[in-house]
Amino acid sequence: MNAKISKRLLLNQTRSDPSDLKLWPALLLLSLGSAVVAIAGTADAQIAASTNVKPQPSCQRVDDDGSPSDRGEKSHAWRAGFGFWGASNPYEGASDDGESGIFPYLAFENDWLRVDPSELAIKAVSTQRFQVEALLAPRWVSADPKKTVSYANLERETSLDIGLRMSTTLGAAKASLEYRGDISGEIEGSELTASLEAQTAVTPKLSIGAESGIHWRDKKLATYMYGVRADEVLIAGQNGAVVDRPRYDFDRDMVGHKEGAFIPFVGLQAGYAFTDKVQLVVYSGFEFFDEDVRNSPVISDDLATSSYLGLMYSF
Repeated sequence: MNAKISKRLLLNQTRSDPSDLKLWPALLLLSLGSAVVAIAGTADAQIAASTNVKPQPSCQRVDDDGSPSDRGEKSHAWRAGFGFWGASNPYEGASDDGESGIFPYLAFENDWLRVDPSELAIKAVSTQRFQVEALLAPRWVSADPKKTVSYANLERETSLDIGLRMSTTLGAAKASLEYRGDISGEIEGSELTASLEAQTAVTPKLSIGAESGIHWRDKKLATYMYGVRADEVLIAGQNGAVVDRPRYDFDRDMVGHKEGAFIPFVGLQAGYAFTDKVQLVVYSGFEFFDEDVRNSPVISDDLATSSYLGLMYSF
């Protein structure tokens, strides 16, 4: 599933069939979250929206302006649900233009902790206008080179990142700066993301929102996602044949422009509250490839798309 979809539910920014995934990072993430939750315990009171997507209409998240106690709300909340997700496959020679599937969802949030399929976030600093969070996050794979003719031998698996996010509220908008670096040894790359998002209630039941921003992915991460690494140039193919493919590394000397890749993105989301506890969530997002990505022999499209339609229950 696309990382952004999982994160925003989609709503970063990353997103293969479940049988193809190495699920140990997600299991580690949820295990750590469960352990922390068990140690911390849970508080008692009213429901607050709990995903790092968008909240239910007419509800504030635990980390929004104002403390839970000021609003007479619970200091913790759970959210469960399922939905349908889809993501384009931009790889050259892909047998299918996109990937899709059904995705279960479970999240927990309190005053200082959030655990969901996209990340475990611990709030190190939290005020009415400013937040600093420590992150542990899987980098999900959605576009799989295994489903291509020429690049089926490229290994692209789920990895695990550690990071830090700073965010501030600006009226109805929220600006964030996030750093993530791989600790699984799968990629050994890093990413810096600047984003701006806003949400408004159209009616007491319907809310809409938008986000935009840019990812900077360093040369290791960009090569992993959009290129061919040095150790992938010569690979044994079928019947003992050797596949000789061109190297495409996002190093300054290899690409000729810059190290890494800049990936602008935009997203639109909406939530409709059937009841105080049941909400329909819809998301659609786009990542736009820069010139170096478009010139890669691995990539055939100018952008990557992702979408999600899900039903959420808060308790």
